[in-house]
Amino acid sequence: MYSKRNNILKISSAGDLDQYVRGIYQDRINNFLDFVYTNRLDFEKAQTYLADLTLHFSEDETAEIQRNFNKKERIQNILEQKMETVYREKKVKFGEIQFMEIIKQISLQAIDFLWTIHLEKMEALRDSASLQSYAQKDPLVEYKRLSYESYEELLSKFNDYVLDFIMKVEKKEVKVEAKPSIIISGEKKKVGRNDPCPCGSGKKYKH
Repeated sequence: MYSKRNNILKISSAGDLDQYVRGIYQDRINNFLDFVYTNRLDFEKAQTYLADLTLHFSEDETAEIQRNFNKKERIQNILEQKMETVYREKKVKFGEIQFMEIIKQISLQAIDFLWTIHLEKMEALRDSASLQSYAQKDPLVEYKRLSYESYEELLSKFNDYVLDFIMKVEKKEVKVEAKPSIIISGEKKKVGRNDPCPCGSGKKYKH
């Protein structure tokens, strides 16, 4: 996570930003495709998961996805093109330099937010793992397994938060302060369970 933070801080050009954002949305799309096609979901059953990508498809786009849903590579191309189009529109709307700074700042806020949750979860897992001995399981092995799962979940949520922010954010909602922080339509406050993440992605706070 520290290396991810450093890589974000090193973003200094449009090319750096493009590479960073494309890496996030390609990962999100790949996860969607792996889930849908591994579980052999048809178009109707996959629509809920498609909606989670936070893309707004026109009737023609939806019809094209439905027609080609049995062609994984074609669906991947459609989704990547759609995300690239939305991303480029946002860059034009905000201005390339300002948008780069916004994405950097929102990414750093998401890291701080999710890392705090992860540490709290690790503390709870230590107590939980100690109870595994009663179930004839090695507490250390269980703790390592649960820690790994929690960290993988953190990385997945990070991509979700940042990408959802990019897909949803509008210029009128964002105020960039002199300090490296962003306020999204309102003042900062203590975050409770199921409150929106302060990074502005629209996702809910979960322990």
